[in-house]
Amino acid sequence: ELTPLPFDFPKGVVHEEVRVAMTESINSTQLTFPVVLTLDKDIGSLAEVLWVSLAARLLESRLLNILRFKYGEVYSVQVGAFFGAEAPSVEYAVRGDVAINFSCDPDAAARLRELALDELSRLQEAGPSEEDISTVLELEVRGFELGQQENSHWLERLTSAYSNRKFNGDVDKAFQTRERVRTEVLASCSPETMRLALRRIFPCPCRKHYTAITLLPQRPWYQRPRPVALALVSTAAAASSAYAMIKYRRK
Repeated sequence: ELTPLPFDFPKGVVHEEVRVAMTESINSTQLTFPVVLTLDKDIGSLAEVLWVSLAARLLESRLLNILRFKYGEVYSVQVGAFFGAEAPSVEYAVRGDVAINFSCDPDAAARLRELALDELSRLQEAGPSEEDISTVLELEVRGFELGQQENSHWLERLTSAYSNRKFNGDVDKAFQTRERVRTEVLASCSPETMRLALRRIFPCPCRKHYTAITLLPQRPWYQRPRPVALALVSTAAAASSAYAMIKYRRK
């Protein structure tokens, strides 16, 4: 029996900066949103996981257009979901997260983070355009076709079939069920259904619950903040030196 490690997503909004020594002055930022998928007792898990994948593709495409092609301040943007921290269970709720990753100049990190949040907020309120949906569906179909040429694709399909809570020993039937659900979700994908999916999957509004971790280059030693005690000692030493110099000059 598996004993999962306990974990909880931080409450509210958390911003953290981590500084390390780097050979190049570059920033890496990750915005992470908690996701809880509420599944029905039949095939809801298959449909909802696909909606998460489509939402991540949409957000990645939109952020790439804005952050790279409009502002020219990032090389790439990645948006992906992760549910590997949750132990296999027969419960009908699965916890995970969706993360946005990008690298940029350190001075632009905070501004680009806000632009990413603004775009997600806009998509949750107004929804994507028809063109956005066409792009997402094209990417999904192309990725699926390319994946069918890889052994890893079929291994994932078989593994998912066996791990599904409704698996009854018939791999062929499990595969057909997945394909049917996939076809139904893609056929129902529209600006409005995607808007509802973004509101259902992400915290809504998205600015109320997320973490932002920023990896930054370490400052030169003379620019780093000093502990209060050390600062007081340095100030006292400077004052003592100045006083000694004044006394020396008076002599």
